[in-house]
Amino acid sequence: MEDKVFYIVGKITGDENYKTKFYNAYKFLTEKAGHDKVISPTCTPDNLPYECYAPISIGFVQACDCLFVLRDWRESKGARAEVAYAEMLGKEIFYEENIPNLEIKGE
Repeated sequence: MEDKVFYIVGKITGDENYKTKFYNAYKFLTEKAGHDKVISPTCTPDNLPYECYAPISIGFVQACDCLFVLRDWRESKGARAEVAYAEMLGKEIFYEENIPNLEIKGE
């Protein structure tokens, strides 16, 4: 069976350690969970105007098979929109908070 494409969702704006947090989530999905198709929103340039990110993230949600949602997603308007859109599309959603003993942090 072909591996699913994951998209990582979580708070970026206002989190100075977001790159580390998303990198740790990427490492978890690729090294511990064994997935080799993982999209992180940190692959986009970090100097674009805020308004540019919504259409990019919606494209990522459309392109993926499932979401991996970090604990802080409710603190982000963009992350909440991504989860809502994924739900509307019927995407499979995995929440970090539902995985026992897993806590992905920035440093």
